[in-house]
Amino acid sequence: MRNILDTFLKRILSSRYLSYWVVLAADVFVSVLSTFIACLAMRHYLGVYLLAGDILLITMLSLAMSLIAFVSFST
Repeated sequence: MRNILDTFLKRILSSRYLSYWVVLAADVFVSVLSTFIACLAMRHYLGVYLLAGDILLITMLSLAMSLIAFVSFST
């Protein structure tokens, strides 16, 4: 499994052109993950009461905005 992952990452990092879908997936993943972590940090450190449904809604809004931004700014 490790060898497959290493081969995949080496192929992506050595290529001159990244697929539209790879960039989109990476953008969405980073956006949703950072929003989720921010919600958890806000809940923990600031004491803001957020239910799991609230965090899910905020994360889905982040997903939608990330997709809109990607489509708007893609060349």
